[in-house]
Amino acid sequence: MKIIIIASKFPPIIGGGETCTHQLACQLHNLNHEILVVTNSHPLRKSEDFPFGVCEIEGFDESTGISTAVIPKLYSCFKDFAPDIIHVHNYLPLHSVLAVP
Repeated sequence: MKIIIIASKFPPIIGGGETCTHQLACQLHNLNHEILVVTNSHPLRKSEDFPFGVCEIEGFDESTGISTAVIPKLYSCFKDFAPDIIHVHNYLPLHSVLAVP
């Protein structure tokens, strides 16, 4: 199954939600699901640190408010990955997902 996990914060940012999202992605990947995490960009994040895909979107940050410029980039992730399931981990990113046509 193809699953997109959307979280405004993700490792290397440290916190409970970030850890939960990372563990969820890892376990679903271990169950042979194809995983793509959509999150904010971070200068210390390296894609090779994860066994699944990570799509970074500049401005996808709930601490500053998620801008409308994020919507087309989020739509592009959905279109390219064609997920079976979209899991939204935080409430503010949910508003962006609902705006995707």
